[in-house]
Amino acid sequence: MFSKEEELDYKELKRKLAVYDEMKRIEMDRIALRDQELDDIKEAEERAYQEAFEEAFKKGQEEVAEEVARNLLKEGYEIEWIAEVTGLSKEQMEKLRETNFFCLKINRDLKQSLLSRI
Repeated sequence: MFSKEEELDYKELKRKLAVYDEMKRIEMDRIALRDQELDDIKEAEERAYQEAFEEAFKKGQEEVAEEVARNLLKEGYEIEWIAEVTGLSKEQMEKLRETNFFCLKINRDLKQSLLSRI
């Protein structure tokens, strides 16, 4: 059938093919791992973007509610009613009222000071 030399060549060829197949498998595993890592990074970026967007949206809603509450406070509406309408807590309303009162006092004092210079 095969000579000794041909049999050795065949065994060597078979060994080289096995090494090649193993190298190919390792490379495919490496590519799959890289692809999975890229997918994980993409998912993490998407989650971070979504969380940042939701946080910014919520903060924007809170700022609008506070602005509405400030305006209603200036108009003399009751804190309990404003809290109910805006969804702000009574504690937040008290803080806004104190801040509003302080700002109004500063504005009044500033106006009086400016008028006294005229």
